[in-house]
Order: sequence, then structure tokens, then C-alpha cells
Amino acid sequence: VLEVILSRNARIKMEQTMNRRVDERMMPTITTTSVTPCSKLLFWLLLADIVLLPLWMFDGRGILGGPGGWGAILMMFTICPLLLVYHAILWFVVWERQNRRRSQCCVSNERLSSYVVQYHAMQFLVQVFMDDGGDQGNMGSIAEKQFGFGKALCGAVESVLFLVVMILMVTMMVVACKERPLQNQDEEDQDSKRPGDQLEVYESRTPLVESVV
Repeated sequence: VLEVILSRNARIKMEQTMNRRVDERMMPTITTTSVTPCSKLLFWLLLADIVLLPLWMFDGRGILGGPGGWGAILMMFTICPLLLVYHAILWFVVWERQNRRRSQCCVSNERLSSYVVQYHAMQFLVQVFMDDGGDQGNMGSIAEKQFGFGKALCGAVESVLFLVVMILMVTMMVVACKERPLQNQDEEDQDSKRPGDQLEVYESRTPLVESVV
């Protein structure tokens, strides 16, 4: 009798353990993205970039105390309008893909956040190493005039920085477009309560000890 009871208890425990493992394996994983002050700041920074970055490209050298020439005028009619259109599209894509159905405005994608920070750093360095000229010829860059860098070195660094900026612009747009739209929390709760998403838990109801006749 004792052997029968022990073997039955062992079988019941094994069935319960297997049911628990199956439930854990099949249960859908719900991941949530925490909204941080930094992610909110980056979202509103992208919105401000629509105006600020074209202005920075136009007069960033002057703001940093560098010499000004015809380069700013050329930027105003060529690169600045393209930057304005690009950042307007980028912000709209980020808002549409991540924040349209959320009450919080943020950049939730960590990769996109890192690219945004790198992009702004490169835009700052471009103004430091960018050469300019006027009616009297070459005027040099801020790095050349104030930090003593060579003209050839500044030209090479400027070319590399422009290339990195272009790559980052394409990368940010691609990452933003590939981002899966986030659902509202209420909709996520409703989806999790659908009958098709729920698992029925079967537990053995066999008594641990039965009377033996």
C-alpha cells in the first residue's frame, strides 16, 4: 500500500511540474519600455532640430567665434533647406512609429538614441573643422585659427565628418522606419485578455492519498 501511495504521489508531482514548464514556455512574454527623462529629451530635441540644425549649419561658425564668409550664404540656399525637410520627416516617422498611440513622447529605441547623440556631436565638429572663404580668399576654420591645426588636416577631418554625418542620417531614418509601432497600454491589456492568447492551466485533481480497499 505504501509503495502505491508513493508512486502515485511521485507521478502527480511530475505531471504538475511538466504542466508548469509547458505553461512558462508557451506564455507570451510582455516587454515594456521604460520612459526616461533622457528619452523624452531626445524626442523633443528631434522636434527642435527641424529649425535649430539648419540655423546651426548656417551660422554655427559665427556662434563659435570663427571667421565667416560666403560658405554660410551657400549653406542657406543648399544644405539648410534639405536639413529642414529631413528632420521634419525624421521626427514625424519617430512620432508615427513610436508615440502616436502613447501618452508619453519619447525615443524608446536605444539604437536610435545613440545615433541621435552621435549625429549631434558630428554636426558640432563639422562647424569646428569646416573651412570658409570670402572675397579675400581662404579664411580657414576654427580649428586652424584658434587651435593651430594644419590646413590639410582640417580639410581631411572635415571630409570624414561630412561622410559620417551622411551615414548617420541614413541610418537614423532606416532605424526609425523599421521600428515597430508601440501600442497603447489599454490596447495591450485588451490583447492579453483575448481567449486565443490565454492558456488553460490543467492541474491534476487526483487526491494525494486514496483509500485502498
